[in-house]
Amino acid sequence: MTALVKSACVMSILFVSMTLSFHVPADVDAATGHQSGEADRVYFQDGDVILGGVFPLHSYDEGKRACSIIREVRALKLVEAMVYAVGRINNSTDLLPGIQLGFEIYDSCYSDIWTLKKALNFLPPDQKRACKGSWGSGEERVGTGDLTCLHQKRIAGVVGSQRSQSSIELALLLGLYHIPQVSYLSTLDSLSEVNYPYFLRVVPSDRHQVNAIMDLVQHYGWTYVSLLFSDDEYGENGYYEFTRQAADHNVCLAYTKEISFIFPDTYFDDIVADMRREPFNRAVVVVLFAHLFEARKLLEAVERGGAVGEFTFIASDGIGNFGRKGLDGLEKAALGMITMVPYSQRFADFNDFFIRNLSPNNSNPWAAEYMDAYTWCEFLTGNICAVNRTDSISPHETLVIDSVYAFAYALDSMLSKQCGSEQDWGSCTAIDNIDGQVLLSYLKQTDYQSLSNGHVTFDNNGDGIPRYKIRNLNNELFGWPTFVDVGSWREYDDVIDINNDVRFYTKDVGGSVGGVPSSVCSEPCPVGSRKHFFEDEVKCCWLCVECEANATVVKDDTECRECVPPEWPDANRTECVPVAASFMSWGSVEGTVVNIMVSVGVLEALLVLVFYFPQLRRRIVRRSDPMLCMFIHLGVCFLLVAALSTTFEPTPAMCVLMRMGPSVAYSLIFVPFAMKSARLYRVFIKARDTDSEEEADLWGIKRQLLILAIIWIIEVGVSLAWILVFPPEVSYTFVPIDQPTGGALAVTLLITCNFKLHETITEMCFGVFFLLVAVTLSLLARALPDNYHEARFCVFASAGSLLVFTGAYAADFGTSQSGASFLPIMYRALGMLTTSILIMTCLFAPKMYVIYFVRGNIDEVMLKKRQSVANMAAYRTRASTVSTVPAMNGGPAGRRRSRVRSTRSSSEPASSSGDHGIQLKAISTSII
Repeated sequence: MTALVKSACVMSILFVSMTLSFHVPADVDAATGHQSGEADRVYFQDGDVILGGVFPLHSYDEGKRACSIIREVRALKLVEAMVYAVGRINNSTDLLPGIQLGFEIYDSCYSDIWTLKKALNFLPPDQKRACKGSWGSGEERVGTGDLTCLHQKRIAGVVGSQRSQSSIELALLLGLYHIPQVSYLSTLDSLSEVNYPYFLRVVPSDRHQVNAIMDLVQHYGWTYVSLLFSDDEYGENGYYEFTRQAADHNVCLAYTKEISFIFPDTYFDDIVADMRREPFNRAVVVVLFAHLFEARKLLEAVERGGAVGEFTFIASDGIGNFGRKGLDGLEKAALGMITMVPYSQRFADFNDFFIRNLSPNNSNPWAAEYMDAYTWCEFLTGNICAVNRTDSISPHETLVIDSVYAFAYALDSMLSKQCGSEQDWGSCTAIDNIDGQVLLSYLKQTDYQSLSNGHVTFDNNGDGIPRYKIRNLNNELFGWPTFVDVGSWREYDDVIDINNDVRFYTKDVGGSVGGVPSSVCSEPCPVGSRKHFFEDEVKCCWLCVECEANATVVKDDTECRECVPPEWPDANRTECVPVAASFMSWGSVEGTVVNIMVSVGVLEALLVLVFYFPQLRRRIVRRSDPMLCMFIHLGVCFLLVAALSTTFEPTPAMCVLMRMGPSVAYSLIFVPFAMKSARLYRVFIKARDTDSEEEADLWGIKRQLLILAIIWIIEVGVSLAWILVFPPEVSYTFVPIDQPTGGALAVTLLITCNFKLHETITEMCFGVFFLLVAVTLSLLARALPDNYHEARFCVFASAGSLLVFTGAYAADFGTSQSGASFLPIMYRALGMLTTSILIMTCLFAPKMYVIYFVRGNIDEVMLKKRQSVANMAAYRTRASTVSTVPAMNGGPAGRRRSRVRSTRSSSEPASSSGDHGIQLKAISTSII
């Protein structure tokens, strides 16, 4: 069955070959236009083992179906590279000792069909009729269909071809006869498949080239690029692989289009016009995964459309392998282009060999033709001559040398095992019958150091090591556009090395050193802003949305995440960092003011506790509602504690004290104070209406305690309700300390308790109500004779407390709205302290003064002062003057009260306010 398949394939190939021979002239030299027998040329050197070679020395004319003009000088170098490698191996004593390699080289004319036609010459001798029959030494026979029979040896392997499609045709044919093939430049991905088991190459497949291009795009930070690809397997494979990798590397494709050299010029003009429109014009970088013909048509459209300098082209090896000469006449449009080519380095010894062998008498059948077409300067390596601009092509000839050496090392390994350890293998019979399958297995295990290109080996697919040379078309060398090596890429260590010689020539860069064009859809967002994508699928075009000041930007700048206090974003807005907290401590200005006032209040409270309450037996104290005064003093002490708590570091427990303390303290002060004012008013009413010295009908202690307890329970219940509704917690406030110049806002952290407006208003209303009651009642009773029952001091205390209380809360509200600081807390604390000091000064200080600084018997004076209440004449006079109380002397009742007062006055001894030198005009006394 296998023999039948082979026979069928060979017959098909022979039919194609015969058809071509019928249509193609015997020989056409398109450079000269004369027939010269070129079609039959073969470069042959006999040897113990023969290697075949296929190289594109001419171009192919599809119209004439014949080889046409000769190609560039490097095509001749490829042939000479194989000759050089064979000669060097034959002269080596370490590699294939005693064995001479030979070669049989044909011109493929850069055509798939022509390659296949010439490959028929590599068939085993028993498959060529020209080789059948008797055979004389040195005899050469030419058979039907241009099949030659130069020898009776089996071809051990073939070096070539250059074009991937030609290599496919070659691999299909050679694989039928188990002839290994090593290509020096074919990169198509499909050649790695199992359909071509006898195909190997010293260069990587195109999918690795896509990896290199993607790494280059990422190296320069390009995230928005266009992709143009040829309409064949080469371009389509590149398109699919690049598209797949672009999605994985957050690179977006702005514009993609299939191109072909057979498309009209208007097609390419439309492409250029599309790429210049918004938003595609943001994609300055254009990746070309195509061949030279398509690239030239595109560049011509760029020149026609006036778009020179608007794009930077990243070209695959299908373009880069041809060097600058492939872009001849289009250098201005292509200037700045970066290409990827298989890695290869020049080899000086080969260059010397090539120049030495240049002679019309050279055994190379194409040498004379090339020497007629090119000048000596164009054969030289480097830029020695001013006119030499052809040698900017990557030195692929060293890849040919590597391919030949791969066969040599494989043969050496195979024969060393088959022929033993003999120093001379020339007599070994194994060389006469080389098994292609066995040789293939040794080829796949080949691992050696190249003469110029480093490590050479093959992977499981028969591909070479993935590495590329990066080249840039610039005019830095003598002012001529020239491709120069600017870096390399290696996949095995994922390294891309690019030097500073790269030049880009877009309008915004203009070839400046280090200038890199921007190819992004949207510029990076400023620090502190997140990306809002236009489409979920497209991750390269976005709007920048500013995050809150206390938020970091996470998840690739796509999400704002607020920092939880006491943390704040760092300068780059990428993570939250703790911020040192500050509160109204003793060291702050506000805390110092509060502490000074607290010290004054505490000192006065201690004085009252030490010097006032021990005098409860004194009439002046006993007659001043001592129980209510005790509650008022207790409230004052609690208010001092509440004010002092504002200078401690806020905690949930401390916040309970800060929030409930003032409410409870104010209720302990204002409710007894209001009750004290009510008692004063009742005394005043009794004395006014009856002129009686009898005591007014006042509430007893139990009733007072009951009323106080009910009001206090209500107040405490309301405060607890607010605590339950709004649990106490620490409130964090970040305050800017300067204007940001970029990055995170510089802040300081203020920590306070979570005071609620509703709670504050409730507290204020409760206090204002009882203060208004105290002010009103004490104000009505202010005209009692000789400041009887502390009337005027109660007015001062209640009215002053009302002003201080409301003023403190007004300042609290005002400063809390104007900005974050400790001023609201300070004003609230100062309101508490001022109220405490004012209450103690007006209610306790006068009595303490009388007790300790007024001379005489205070109790006797108190008895006399009590009698003054019965004499309301002075009161009536004042009342009529100030119109506070209606005249009390008119009518029967007035006269009756007058008579009663006269009777009592006559029965009591007269008193003098000057007795014992006591001055009590402004001293508070009281009577229960």
